[in-house]
Amino acid sequence: VQAVPKGGRVNVRLTVEPDKKARIDVCDNGPGIPPGLREEIFRPYYTTSEKGTGLGLAVVRRIALAHQWEVHCVDGGAGAVFRIQGIRLADGQTGESSNG
Repeated sequence: VQAVPKGGRVNVRLTVEPDKKARIDVCDNGPGIPPGLREEIFRPYYTTSEKGTGLGLAVVRRIALAHQWEVHCVDGGAGAVFRIQGIRLADGQTGESSNG
């Protein structure tokens, strides 16, 4: 959210893979992450922001690893895409939701 310009977008997509595991993509239309930094940004205290601590993505990755998930910054065209995958669904869950 901090990197997205005023009036920008952040979208969250849930996909259920054929192996019945879920994948969450958090996508924005900000400036994106250069390929050479897509792993570096998960390192504790790495930041390009004057006000940032560099802990946010490091904490996200630690939480994901604690649940045996994976989190990566992947190529998504314009903007940044953060993907969390390997999320095991509870028995009987399809990943479908209704907007009511």
